[in-house]
Amino acid sequence: MTSPGTPSSSTPDPDLPAASTRPAASRRAAASGRTAGAVGLALAIVFVVTISLNLRPAASGLGPLMEDITGAYGVGAWADGLLTALPCLCFGAFGLLAVPLSRRIGLTGTIVLAFSLLAIGLILRPLSGSFGLFVLLSAVALMGPSLVNVVTPAWVKHHGGRSTVLLMTAYSMLLSVGAAVGPAIAVPLASGGSGWRFSLQAWTALAVLPVLVGLVVLAKVGNDFPRATDGVLPPEDTASDPSVPDAATERARARTAARVAARSVPLHRSPTALFLTLMFGLQSMNAYTQFGFLPQILTDAGLSGAAAGATVSQVAAWGMIGGLVMPTVIARSQRLGVFALAFGVLTAIGYLALIIAPAAAPVAWAALLGIGGFAFPTAIAMIPGRTRDPAITARLSGMVQPVGYLLAGIGPLVMGALLQATGSMTLVLWLLVGSAVLLGVAGWRASANRLVDDDLVDAVERA
Repeated sequence: MTSPGTPSSSTPDPDLPAASTRPAASRRAAASGRTAGAVGLALAIVFVVTISLNLRPAASGLGPLMEDITGAYGVGAWADGLLTALPCLCFGAFGLLAVPLSRRIGLTGTIVLAFSLLAIGLILRPLSGSFGLFVLLSAVALMGPSLVNVVTPAWVKHHGGRSTVLLMTAYSMLLSVGAAVGPAIAVPLASGGSGWRFSLQAWTALAVLPVLVGLVVLAKVGNDFPRATDGVLPPEDTASDPSVPDAATERARARTAARVAARSVPLHRSPTALFLTLMFGLQSMNAYTQFGFLPQILTDAGLSGAAAGATVSQVAAWGMIGGLVMPTVIARSQRLGVFALAFGVLTAIGYLALIIAPAAAPVAWAALLGIGGFAFPTAIAMIPGRTRDPAITARLSGMVQPVGYLLAGIGPLVMGALLQATGSMTLVLWLLVGSAVLLGVAGWRASANRLVDDDLVDAVERA
């Protein structure tokens, strides 16, 4: 149930007469044949679970092993910054390919291909004889999550139906599980003589699962990229209904035509989309900087490598709670902006605590950063939550995540270069404090009770 004043992404446009939406919806369902119902809720849940568990360990598991990896290849602190920034850079660059590729082979086909690339990259990169080849194969592995990051919200919107919030909750929560488990077990997997190479390769077994499940889904749905008629009623549908008065028919046809045209309006015409992209980029920059640099901050403060890795995993583990609660909060809250602003403030306080007394209460500092990290499941859940049309959901995800990750990738590179030039982790942390404040402001504006679809329709009607 949606609170009064909260936009609902699952209800028809109020400007369209109800009598006209029912027959059109029935015709779409009959024509499409293989759609949401063909997947089934149980299979959809299994697919989303296997997807979400695999999207972060390839990136988050590197942090606790960073010194071992760079030491093995004889590279300096700049390599720490590069490896920390690489996930965001790959998510941004390769993520731009997700929507065009999905149009050709479907949402599910793209997911299957993506996880095949992840498995290949995971098994091969630890075998690299040079740092350059290690980076190249890391990019191959990260191409998989890069594509799936963009496609999954659109897949859930297209196939989820009434279970969209449930599936997004599972996705957001288990995404954080994967992010938390990666650093938590990276050092234990590398111990006992197995080494960092085995620790990185171990994730291959998990990466195969979404390929197998995806093949089952693919057999049911085929090319499932949203068609031109999915989620948008053609203008002539209302004219065929004699029960609709002429004036209402004209308004409905005009509104529907605007919704069709909105699919081709550039997303930068939507303030909601722009601020959501900025929010996502700033949060991702903070998250991946934490993955890469927080272990070093804590070990410099006196914690063991295993303890530092466990602390980083605690930060990510808080995301499980955020993933569990935030999709429902987004669906119901009229004051989501207050939450988004608070996440930025808590993140800033966590960094200040690391500046003042990093070893005094690392669990408490991890909690501050982890709760501040609720901004991530909030931004992810707002992609389907702030759209109505599945095609616009795909486009929004194709902008928010690639552009956001490219912005995020700049952060670790700058931090690594700054650390190498000055040797001051305190300066790095002060820059992160500033980014956390900006995160809160962007989140406040992105959380306005406004659908991206309506921004784009307004842009059409103003033209």
